[in-house]
Amino acid sequence: MHRFIPVLCALLFVSGTSQTEPKSQYAQDYRQRCELILDWADSTDQSNFLVAAARIVHGPNRQTGIEMFHRLTEDYQGTPMGMFQFYRLMIGYCAARPWLPNETHNGVKELIRSGNFYRGDTENHLTLYYTALYLAAQAFPNLPGHEWYTGKSSEENRWEAEGWFENWIELTTTIGQGEFDSPTYMAVFLSGLIGLHQFCEDPVLKEKIHGMLLWLIADYSVEHLQGVYAGAHSREYPDRLLIKRHPASEMNYWAWLFFAQTEEPLFNSIFLPAALSDFVPPDILHRIGTERDKPYTHNETKRVRHILRLGKERNPRVYKTTYMCKDFALGSMMGGAVLQPIQQHTWDVSFVGSSPYGTLFTVHPFVGEEDMGMFFPEEMKFATDQVIKAHTYYADPGKWASSSPYEKTFQHRNSIIVLYDLPPGVRYPHIDGFFPRDLEARHEDESGWIFCRSDQTFIAFYPLKPYRWIKEEHGWRMRSESLQNGCVVQVEQAGSFPSFDAFKETLRHTTLVHDTFDETGLISYSTPAGDVMTFAFDGDRLLNGQPIDFSEHGFFKGPFLNGEPGSRRLEIRHNDDCLILDFNGQGAIVQQMEQE
Repeated sequence: MHRFIPVLCALLFVSGTSQTEPKSQYAQDYRQRCELILDWADSTDQSNFLVAAARIVHGPNRQTGIEMFHRLTEDYQGTPMGMFQFYRLMIGYCAARPWLPNETHNGVKELIRSGNFYRGDTENHLTLYYTALYLAAQAFPNLPGHEWYTGKSSEENRWEAEGWFENWIELTTTIGQGEFDSPTYMAVFLSGLIGLHQFCEDPVLKEKIHGMLLWLIADYSVEHLQGVYAGAHSREYPDRLLIKRHPASEMNYWAWLFFAQTEEPLFNSIFLPAALSDFVPPDILHRIGTERDKPYTHNETKRVRHILRLGKERNPRVYKTTYMCKDFALGSMMGGAVLQPIQQHTWDVSFVGSSPYGTLFTVHPFVGEEDMGMFFPEEMKFATDQVIKAHTYYADPGKWASSSPYEKTFQHRNSIIVLYDLPPGVRYPHIDGFFPRDLEARHEDESGWIFCRSDQTFIAFYPLKPYRWIKEEHGWRMRSESLQNGCVVQVEQAGSFPSFDAFKETLRHTTLVHDTFDETGLISYSTPAGDVMTFAFDGDRLLNGQPIDFSEHGFFKGPFLNGEPGSRRLEIRHNDDCLILDFNGQGAIVQQMEQE
């Protein structure tokens, strides 16, 4: 028998770390990792408001922290500041406030009056900006408009920040995030929200932010694999796609904090707000993020970020699939459209082991006015040049991160078909595949399959058209210059076969029909498990003769997370334990189901 128990987030405003001893072993271990982060802050060469605040709160180097904080307030006077500096300033100020001298308080207040804080234009930018604006309005509650850089009063600024969070939470819990599942930018959301949750004094908003933290961490946990953020990503930088544990992919740091499955501790100021907070993720999320003995398929629905033109919908849906086991994950998003500009990562295999790369995928390096015009307000003919100035790799014909309207995917469990249909005259008329340089095997078989092995993962890759290899720093680039193109990929655990040769033999005997591909664009593949996948670029995705119905995809659908689009409700389950997040009321109701 089960019963539901409402669990509300702590409503007590706390400066510094928690004074209560965590109960579970996971919670104690988590707090110990937070303590290691504070130890790191005492000795790091990094200098920012969060590092200064951590030293002040922690104690051993409090005076150097106070001096650093004051010096930074002086250095930034009259200097434009972005949302990253703004959120560090305000979370740091809220944490260190009891120890700061009056002259430093006045320095922060002067920054609020005369500062030039850039709001930004992306989802993660706005999250940080409004976190900082809210905390600033709370810290200085009675200032008139002429004492604010915005020209608005404290009350007006707080109202604006609350309104933005209300809208963002509603979007996220009904149709999903726009900047979803990013190994770089998910870290930004978490960093800002943990700080806001810790220092927000309004119980209703605090409760909602608590619920959103659980929502985002749960979303991350089902695609976490031993320190790697697996699956398709809305945004990631090209170099970080090749090296899965790249130090600039900041979710690697949060993976260590949440799940502790990396060999060495990882330290970065991005998660100092967690060390300054009494927030501890519930143990159920740790178990979902680490237990991988039983393979599973997880589906979810996200949204395209706001489309400004060249589209019939403001936020079309994005359908994602991830197959997860203890040795690898195969993940994809439904291709065939520009779902995100510049940094989309449509599909990959992520595998664990000794390789620093641990990934294999293909991409069409699309460059065009379409993805610029859809998402950026500038005149389309100028937007591309502006983007290239900020992201020089965008126009690189060898870039590894790209959306493309000429790419489509069809994934079923640990099998995927990827098709390309490039029009004549397209700017870069080729597709590229990344194969790590340190694969234990990369064997081109007479059957047409390319067989790869890395530690405990076997990969079979079937290119539909001729290709050539280009040796590069991090691996082998497979380049194919046929316009109508594609591949079939099968991924298996090594332990499922007596040997690598047995795996090869199994794939040689699968049925792969593509003899009419040039005329019809159709391919049919019978997986080793006996399922038949049939796919054409301009046709339906058929599984065993039945079309895939994405309306059945679910907002979240899998063994751990379940919810429906528009419901504002997420069920988090692990064995007999269940946590329910419900945003349909005034706040965020968190219900925990306990077994009696």
